[in-house]
Amino acid sequence: MTSRPPGPHPTTLPALRVELLGGLRVTVGGRPSAPPASPGARLLLAHLTMHPEQTHAREVLGAKTRGRGPA
Repeated sequence: MTSRPPGPHPTTLPALRVELLGGLRVTVGGRPSAPPASPGARLLLAHLTMHPEQTHAREVLGAKTRGRGPA
């Protein structure tokens, strides 16, 4: 038997889907969502989507939002 700690139960977040081929498309919970407006934020989202299991240095991510740094 597994016991749960007291307090609120964890909530389930809606699924996030990011499509990169054929243009950037984002859906949240199956509904279309506007992708980030700035090119740097779009690049950052694409990078994080392509490398989900990797840890990322803050400096590298910051450079990506400014359109600099390796892909």
